[in-house]
Amino acid sequence: MDKFIIKDSSILNEGNPVFTFPYPIKNVLQLTHCCIVLLSIPHQVKYNENVFCLDHLGRLLWQIEAIRHVYEDSPYESIRINGANVRLENFDGTLLDVEPLTGKIITMDWTK
Repeated sequence: MDKFIIKDSSILNEGNPVFTFPYPIKNVLQLTHCCIVLLSIPHQVKYNENVFCLDHLGRLLWQIEAIRHVYEDSPYESIRINGANVRLENFDGTLLDVEPLTGKIITMDWTK
């Protein structure tokens, strides 16, 4: 997926969908060995596990695991590089540092 295009809820390579998600794509972090994808979840929809990882061929490596949040409806709102990991943050203040290739939660913290 070296030359991919984001269109709505799909990632395209040379115009062909390589992966389609259930909701629109909000952000993508393209890393050396994979791409981290954050979905934009509509209001009134409960879908908290909205972060995924694809390899550069478009194969799903992982989806963020379900954890308990302060609010029942708390999808992740931002993703960014944090050292060797990826930082996920949601509305209720949950901060996760995740290992990019495995999706393993390295640290969990709260803010606000």
